[in-house]
Amino acid sequence: MKTFTLLLSIFACYSLNAQIIDIDAPTSYLPTELANYKIGLGINDFQKLNDTAKLQRDASVGFRFIKFTQNTVGGSIASAYFKFDTPMNGVNANRPLYEISMTFNSPELADAFAKSHFTSPYRPSEFADKEWFLSTTKDYWIIIRKTEATITIAAMMTGTEWGFE
Repeated sequence: MKTFTLLLSIFACYSLNAQIIDIDAPTSYLPTELANYKIGLGINDFQKLNDTAKLQRDASVGFRFIKFTQNTVGGSIASAYFKFDTPMNGVNANRPLYEISMTFNSPELADAFAKSHFTSPYRPSEFADKEWFLSTTKDYWIIIRKTEATITIAAMMTGTEWGFE
């Protein structure tokens, strides 16, 4: 409960002049190399866009999520991974994409991307050099964490590891 109260306080502070991310406009929060994807994309639609047979699949924690890694993305991104929810307890039956982590070719490229896309105030945290909590056009917030050359974008969707239960 203490963690929830702390997060609620942080959200309230940030919402006073918060940047709102349009989830249906992927270029507002993703690099152009990944603009075919968006948070909330179902796993079946992802597989239509991407030949998942050529991606590395992490099934070690398959009861919690399904993770695909793309080792060669192109442009400014060296690699990316995509996490999809599993339909536990009838929540998120379409297995949505709820987390994307991108490793850029350099920390400078990651900084430039973050600076151009996330205009709200950020804070340092124990998990990242920079961290943003941003509201979206959907019924969940997203958290963005940047450490060196890696940026992770995660939706705080109910039913996922990031969601509130």
